Amino acid sequence: MGDHWVFQHGWGFDATCWQAWMPIVPSQCEISLLDRGYFGNKVELHGSPDVVVTHSFGLHLMPPEIYAQTKVLIILGGFLHLHPKEEGKRSKVYLTWLKKSLKSNPATALEQFYKDCGYSAAVPNSTNVSLLIEDLERLNHNVFDYTLIKSIPEITIFHGMHDKISKVEKAIELHSFLPHSRLVTFEKANHALPFTHALLCMEDVYGKHLLRGSTNRTDH
Repeated sequence: MGDHWVFQHGWGFDATCWQAWMPIVPSQCEISLLDRGYFGNKVELHGSPDVVVTHSFGLHLMPPEIYAQTKVLIILGGFLHLHPKEEGKRSKVYLTWLKKSLKSNPATALEQFYKDCGYSAAVPNSTNVSLLIEDLERLNHNVFDYTLIKSIPEITIFHGMHDKISKVEKAIELHSFLPHSRLVTFEKANHALPFTHALLCMEDVYGKHLLRGSTNRTDH
């Protein structure tokens, strides 16, 4: 048995956002796809992780005790606090619009959010609007405690240079608090890295030999 990979999606998504990753995670590895429960049943972690992959607010959603067991952390579009110091008013207005729109027309609100992330997707039929709004409030105010992850031996932060949800400055800020981490940016990428950059992320973390069939990990 290989490493235990644990994936946690961000706000407004579900575990299906990791579909593109499944064929390229080494076949001998155990995989756990956590699900917050926005569009179905909640799925929590059972067992201890080796590798944790989070997207966006997923960094905040992961139970703190999980990070204490993690050997490798891969952060996509992550942030300590969502709102930029210079443009915080604009992002707060956007969250206020999302909250209001979710109450009146959840499907339209989420479809627009996906487009703003740089990815078009259909909204599932069953939507837990109250949970989405509850977590939107958390997202609006929450500040991630970076000390929870500072002892993880290997951390890679991936971020899109054209991320419209979490500006690249937020990745730079996160990286500054974790000096042993690596920051990798994608020039033309937006916020939907799990959908759009799975292969490029895995090539960076594992190396191209593994993607051609090798199961030997290459550390960076």
